[in-house]
Amino acid sequence: MPKPFTKDDNRASEAGKKSKRRSLDAIFRERIEANGSLDNIMEVLESMAQGGDIQAIKELLDRTYGKAKQSIELGNADDNALKINITKTYE
Repeated sequence: MPKPFTKDDNRASEAGKKSKRRSLDAIFRERIEANGSLDNIMEVLESMAQGGDIQAIKELLDRTYGKAKQSIELGNADDNALKINITKTYE
């Protein structure tokens, strides 16, 4: 019978350990906020939306008011369906 794993076991996989590197989104967020380019990006996105760019409009509305709820119904036609609501909030 194999010996059970322990916390300091050198056989343990690296996959389960938390990375000590900063995440890519944290690095990008820091760079954007540090040099003031966030305001420039928002101005460009707003200009594109005002020019009729549907993707820019969608992005602004999703980020400002949140995405619309999405529903998935699984089951049959006898009202015993399983309903799943998926929502994501932005802070």
